[in-house]
Amino acid sequence: MVDDDELFTNLISVVLEDAGLHAKGINDPTQVIANVFEFNPDLVILDMYMPEVNGMELAQVLRQHESCSDIPLLFLSAETDPEIRAAALNIGVDDFLTKPFDPKYLVSAVANRAYRARALSAKIIRDSLTQLLVHDEIRRQLEAQISAADRHKMELSYVLLDLDNFKEINDTHGHLTGDQVIMSLVGLLRRSFRRSDILGRYGGDEFVVIMQDTSPSDAAIVLERVRNEFSHIQHKSESGEGFFFATISVGISNYPNYTEPEELQSSADQAMYAAKKSGRNKISLA
Repeated sequence: MVDDDELFTNLISVVLEDAGLHAKGINDPTQVIANVFEFNPDLVILDMYMPEVNGMELAQVLRQHESCSDIPLLFLSAETDPEIRAAALNIGVDDFLTKPFDPKYLVSAVANRAYRARALSAKIIRDSLTQLLVHDEIRRQLEAQISAADRHKMELSYVLLDLDNFKEINDTHGHLTGDQVIMSLVGLLRRSFRRSDILGRYGGDEFVVIMQDTSPSDAAIVLERVRNEFSHIQHKSESGEGFFFATISVGISNYPNYTEPEELQSSADQAMYAAKKSGRNKISLA
């Protein structure tokens, strides 16, 4: 919620959180973009009239920003002028809720819109096989996590994992077996990392982990466990005849050693290829 009245945002926060929603109030409209990056909301509630910037202007800024273009925007305002309401809808505001508000209606309106937004987003941002984040969403999350790391003066590790000789696995054992190898790795990744860590599928056989508040050396300890355990998983050929093992090569990059998303991704990629060149089934630090 964005409103210059702190008591009002606190009230709405209490109403929404009592209903099981996670809410955050922002009383300085100039801080909205940074907070959207960090909080990653399913929905934003705006006040129409604020001292430094009005809700219409703020809605336009949010709609023009790539990371906010699809987030549902609701106005919670005492404004009743139909022309002003129509102008708000024309710039991409999804609905008007009126002040004073009915708590039950507010909860219902916010929860339903947030649920639909999250369901639609999940279809767009997740890989169909693994349900991990796709390339574009990984990039968006990396930008958000760098912003949070900068604000809180924390480290961040960016990890790139690649299945070794995956084309050979597909050619020898079949694509169904290749998918099973991928899913066994994904299952191990889900078990091995914290809920706060962000997992993504960068490409066919490349995977990403974004580890907040984690040094490269600490990330390497976790990844060494993953690398070792995965190398001992027995995979069965699609034909049903014979078993085989697979390995991964890992590159790890770090913020603040690299401060831009492109630098983190490129340096992790180079480190991963260094691991492959040195014999595969290894971890390399940027």
